[in-house]
Amino acid sequence: MSYCRWSCIVPELSPNVDCSLKKMLSLIVYEGGGYAAYRKYLKDNAAVYSEAYVYEDFHGNFVCHWKNGEYELTDTAGEMAELLSDAIKKGKRVPQSAIDELLKESINEEGEINEY
Repeated sequence: MSYCRWSCIVPELSPNVDCSLKKMLSLIVYEGGGYAAYRKYLKDNAAVYSEAYVYEDFHGNFVCHWKNGEYELTDTAGEMAELLSDAIKKGKRVPQSAIDELLKESINEEGEINEY
């Protein structure tokens, strides 16, 4: 499952961008502009893209590849959420939604953080 991609828009840093599926489909399909029209819309509205690509590997580890070629590995979703939160504090561009999704996954049915 992918949590965050380099092509992800960071909504917190892109206030003029409508990131909804409805907006994307309206530009691509209904207005007939294809994906190029959507990319132009993003560029014209100063969309800010994520610097990270975060996913869970087949061993159950969480991996974050940064744009600069570095990568980081954590054992749990909660640790990855903390790593991304720290990265935001250091000025990296990561969508808060990726952190929220990781935190949600790290909480079990009793509302406690999973220790895996």
